[in-house]
Amino acid sequence: MYKKIIFSLMVSGICAVNLTAQTSEPYKIYDTHVKLQGEENFRDLGGFEGAEGKRVLYRKLFRSGDLSALTEADQNIIKDLNLEQVIDLRTAKEIEDKPDNIPADINRYFYPLMANDPSGKTTNAESFIADVISGKYEVSEKMTEFYGTIDTQKITGFETIFNLLESGKTTLWHCQAGQDRAGMTAALVLWSLGVDREAIVNDYLATHKYLSASYKQYESYIKTKYGEEALKKLMKNSGPRAAYINTFLDSIEKEYGSVDAFLNAIHVDVDAMRANYLER
Repeated sequence: MYKKIIFSLMVSGICAVNLTAQTSEPYKIYDTHVKLQGEENFRDLGGFEGAEGKRVLYRKLFRSGDLSALTEADQNIIKDLNLEQVIDLRTAKEIEDKPDNIPADINRYFYPLMANDPSGKTTNAESFIADVISGKYEVSEKMTEFYGTIDTQKITGFETIFNLLESGKTTLWHCQAGQDRAGMTAALVLWSLGVDREAIVNDYLATHKYLSASYKQYESYIKTKYGEEALKKLMKNSGPRAAYINTFLDSIEKEYGSVDAFLNAIHVDVDAMRANYLER
């Protein structure tokens, strides 16, 4: 589980409650956290207030970590969500190591937001740990570099993701932990729907809550294998930090003038996004 941490709502859900909405059908609210045995950070993005005060629809947009450990019970829950497409943001090596275990009738797409290195492998957990312990770099340096780099890999990936979302299909996107790549994608999707920046940051930070057990396992592993001093170095600025997602948004604004201008540059049809995923 600790490997998921390396690269890795303020809206509360009440199940089966109906509220009056601007449509002939009531606006349905569900629990934002989809509780699974094999994945802790699986979340529904419904409920946020978007453009013109309209709320993001529940049971339409989801984010998570890898889905390799789903149980049979989890599979049944996934089926009940009526997912139509899953977008895997991981590298080819990550997918090879932990392939998704999802129902066969769901369309799958692979658009990595991080490239493999020339050897075909990503930076593995142990080498990352060794580099931080040795003082080669700090966790925050690598995280800030990754979030702050708006390269061709990310641009192409985001453009393709939005092309899929503009179909209006019920969609899940995920990375390894559901933290970094899934977090950046969620930030842009919510932004396109008119959700304010504070709410976007809060959604990103919610990973702290859902991966708390994994963080504790990771800490125990590091302390046992490498010692207390190594643990201090590795846990300093680990996990989701507001500074990281803000670095991502700030970098876009610096390069493109605004996040809206970036969405326009990658040909996002904002009207279609809002028609598909906001209440009527």
